[in-house]
Amino acid sequence: MKAPSWFKLKVERRDVLQSVPPSVAINALMACFDYLDTGAAPDMGALERVVFAALLPDLKEAAGQYEKRVTARTKGNEQHRMTSYDVIRPHMTSYETEQEEEPEEEKEAEEDISPSDEGGDKRARARKHPRFLPPTVEEVAEYVKQRGSAVDPQGFVDFYAAKGWMIGKTPMKDWKAACRNAEGWERWTKATKGSAPGKRPSPETDERAKASMERLRKRMEQAKAP
Repeated sequence: MKAPSWFKLKVERRDVLQSVPPSVAINALMACFDYLDTGAAPDMGALERVVFAALLPDLKEAAGQYEKRVTARTKGNEQHRMTSYDVIRPHMTSYETEQEEEPEEEKEAEEDISPSDEGGDKRARARKHPRFLPPTVEEVAEYVKQRGSAVDPQGFVDFYAAKGWMIGKTPMKDWKAACRNAEGWERWTKATKGSAPGKRPSPETDERAKASMERLRKRMEQAKAP
């Protein structure tokens, strides 16, 4: 195993180094580097061996910590290889099979769109949720005619156009449903019972009105006569 590139000495080792001649202290320190490099103590004099023995616990501690760092780094590399795509792919596949199935209607809508088509997702969302288009007066009139409804097409369009085609605080999604709901509005009932705007009177009603006006005219002429 490669030796550590550095080691620490405790502060109290200073007393040992100061108690010997500088040359002995230097030789003991050089022996420390040789020990970490080779794993064995070099040949030394008796005094150097005493100093080296005092420094040896720090050298062993440095070597042990270095070995732990190397071991941890090796395990980390192995775990990184174990978490590669090829290894975790089976787990991803099992996760995908546990997802909720989409409703049949959404599946049918997606079958018409190839995943390779550019913008296919946007068209799929547009098909599922078509954008609301306000109806024209003519469209409402045609629908009202089909249902035999009392709803006034112009009044219906004007009412919801003024509200921005909102039902309360919710944007309108189906104007035909709103038109069916509007059939119960009191305004159309009153218009039907009274004189609905634009409704022509029947011939019998017109004749009775003319006869009444004629009788009134004759009475006014008789009143004016001397």
